Amino acid sequence: MSENKGLLPIVTPDIEDIVQEEFEKDKGYIVAMLDRLYEENQAIYAFLDASSEKMAEALYIGTFIYRCLEIKGELPVVTLDAYREIEESFEKARSLSYLLNVAQRLKEDNPWIVKFAKNFSRQYPTKKYYVFCTGIAVYSFLEKQAEYDVLQKPVVPFDTEQYPLTFVLRKRLNIALAGENYEIATKLRDEINKTPEPL
Repeated sequence: MSENKGLLPIVTPDIEDIVQEEFEKDKGYIVAMLDRLYEENQAIYAFLDASSEKMAEALYIGTFIYRCLEIKGELPVVTLDAYREIEESFEKARSLSYLLNVAQRLKEDNPWIVKFAKNFSRQYPTKKYYVFCTGIAVYSFLEKQAEYDVLQKPVVPFDTEQYPLTFVLRKRLNIALAGENYEIATKLRDEINKTPEPL
């Protein structure tokens, strides 16, 4: 679980301040976010809508984390396949050990996500587990979809004549994608795109 997938934007503390200000300025901000999610990312909307029936704070943490990620970069549209896979994982393993494993990886991948989820959920001692789980789930849905999107892309073409400058990099990228090593794949894509032979 320690491998950094590198599939979603890295959130920094300053983004939390920006989003916090957005939420505080507009009392209808969460409703507006939900309306937009209904149009743009219905699986996330459905999850948050269902979660809010058990606890309103779950809606807040979910939309907050989504907005922070969104500011840092483009997010994937979650399909039913990705939604179901993560939902099954959370339903089958809603245990402290499972969440700790996810949180431990995110401490390396995207540390602010874990810090915010922990700090926010501690405000609700009797339901902190459910609130924390909701925040982690939103991240996991998006990450799983990003993983699906990478795997569905065609294999990167490479040969020595057509791509003399990036042949080795393209070959390594194919190996990284085949092995689902998205951290390395992301770095290789960036390197290739800096050359006269971009992807």
